[in-house]
Amino acid sequence: MTKPLAKLKIVKPEALASAFDIPAEGLTIGNDASAQLYVHDPNILSGSGKVIPTDGTYYLSITSEAPVRLNGQVLNQESPYPLTHGDDCKWGIVS
Repeated sequence: MTKPLAKLKIVKPEALASAFDIPAEGLTIGNDASAQLYVHDPNILSGSGKVIPTDGTYYLSITSEAPVRLNGQVLNQESPYPLTHGDDCKWGIVS
């Protein structure tokens, strides 16, 4: 069985598709506010976008067997990264 390449958790998952250039078919979204999003396609593990305006702060945590960076910062497993509205974001696998 293939493990998900990365697991992303965001406080308000409905914002993710708007915040990042990620094909919706590459994600599995739950219904609760802290839904886990599984990225199955390695080609999806890079992208850029802008966090949409919102009242709150988004917290994105990524778990992956390969090192992952967001805005140049390497994330450890379950390492939170704050995303505030209007932020430009770029993320991908560290080569």
